[in-house]
Amino acid sequence: MSEILKKGVDVSEWQREIDWPKVAAAGVEFAMIRATHGLKRDAYFDRNIKGALAAGINVGVYCCSYATTKAGVEAEAGYFLGTIADYAGDITYPAAFDAEQTGQFNLGKQKVTELILTFCKA
Repeated sequence: MSEILKKGVDVSEWQREIDWPKVAAAGVEFAMIRATHGLKRDAYFDRNIKGALAAGINVGVYCCSYATTKAGVEAEAGYFLGTIADYAGDITYPAAFDAEQTGQFNLGKQKVTELILTFCKA
């Protein structure tokens, strides 16, 4: 059985300015780009998605969630969808939900699963 592996990166405003042609030349085939964190737009989202696409890199997007309630997740999902709307036709990798905050883990597996499913339904 053969495995198909693709080289990718996860980026957000924490990486600051990215030389996307250099990233593509290094063999990176896709980028997961943070679009939102909570109810805030990632400061480098537009710059990153435009740069990656211009360099021929496939893109996926994600929301880094801080929500601990269904209403909070629904608000984050709505904000996330509004943020990525202008790029919907260009996104070829997943739109994902990143739940990794301590406050979320403390809710337990069942509650976090409910939050994730709420986001996915949106």
